[in-house]
Amino acid sequence: MLTCGCVNGISRLDSPGGSSNEDLSDSTEVSIQRSHVRSRLRKFFAKRPAMDVLIKKGIYKDEPVFGRKLEEVCPASSPRVPDFVKACVREIESSKDNMCTDGLYRASGNLSQVQKIRLEIDQNNQSVIENNTDIHVLTGSLKLFFRELKEPLIPCNLFDRILAACSIKPREARIKEFQGIIQALPPCNHDTLKFLLEHLLKVTEHSERNRMHTANLAIVFGPTLLWAPAEQQHNIAIDYIQQNNVVDILLNDFKDIFVEDNKGKKKA
Repeated sequence: MLTCGCVNGISRLDSPGGSSNEDLSDSTEVSIQRSHVRSRLRKFFAKRPAMDVLIKKGIYKDEPVFGRKLEEVCPASSPRVPDFVKACVREIESSKDNMCTDGLYRASGNLSQVQKIRLEIDQNNQSVIENNTDIHVLTGSLKLFFRELKEPLIPCNLFDRILAACSIKPREARIKEFQGIIQALPPCNHDTLKFLLEHLLKVTEHSERNRMHTANLAIVFGPTLLWAPAEQQHNIAIDYIQQNNVVDILLNDFKDIFVEDNKGKKKA
């Protein structure tokens, strides 16, 4: 049954659900306002200039260190490893306490402090690395550097090949394929990957204290060091496991995979 109520002297017809002509009017007005907002947003995004246009005009500039192509932040002379990466690793390895920190690389550092290091590094303030008091912030910054590269450390054009290499048997054939992939890397990628793996192997030497065995480091660095090309990013769960396998093999079989580099060192 419908009842007639009175609000502020104005007669109103209420329905059993509590709605009214007045409510319907308000709802319609809100819908119109939302429609106008959506229309304005569509016009705004349609007129917004593309990123490459902003770069050409000098309105937007890439950061000096983070978010760049690897070769852009590597020195010209060998070994071609970014200064930021070398400085971070040097500081992490500077004390046994650092290397024995529980959950090294697995534990997340304070995000605001990680971003602070990023900003300071992009302003050419390398001292922020030595002055940092939280080792997890430093490891978080190093991981962020690799995650934000425009192309992964192990390039996208080798993604399918290196994932397939993990399944090759026997071991000798797998090692040989990994050797071929490593030799196919551009110099900057090769030198930086080797430098990072050597560091991570030093981390595993303290695994009784930091609890970071090769398997744990592989979980952390698998999706950090390689990812699928954009058009292939549909099997994320499967790729994630295989990415971990790649890093696990690179660490466990490091000496055999990089044997040619070691021969070169002996000759030198």
